[in-house]
Amino acid sequence: MIKLSKRDLKSYKDIDLQKLVLAVQAEYDAWDENEDEYFGGGICHLLADKIIDELSNQGIESSSVSQQCGEVHVFVLARLSEGVVSIDINPYRYETGAGYNWQKIQDVKFDTGDIAMDVVSQDPNDFEEYTGDGW
Repeated sequence: MIKLSKRDLKSYKDIDLQKLVLAVQAEYDAWDENEDEYFGGGICHLLADKIIDELSNQGIESSSVSQQCGEVHVFVLARLSEGVVSIDINPYRYETGAGYNWQKIQDVKFDTGDIAMDVVSQDPNDFEEYTGDGW
């Protein structure tokens, strides 16, 4: 593993949040709750994938993580100069339910204020520890 310096990484301030919102909104708008496609589950994993794609376009390394404690939920971890940062949209903003049974909340319009970012480690070199990447 190559140790990265914080100056080699982008800051959370460099993230174009509007582009994240546009990517997430497009995925949400396409959600038709088709049982054959989603099996009654929500779309947090698909929204996380869109966030990862856009972060990659912005030159930021990221990975999805599945939360298993409490509600099952997928969110994003990014390697930034601030450290390992979680990037997420609260699932109750766009869906209702529990477990693997979620329904779409109709007509949700996301904005940049919906994107939550929290530092989970101040050392960006802890990224693999939190994501399991490189194991």
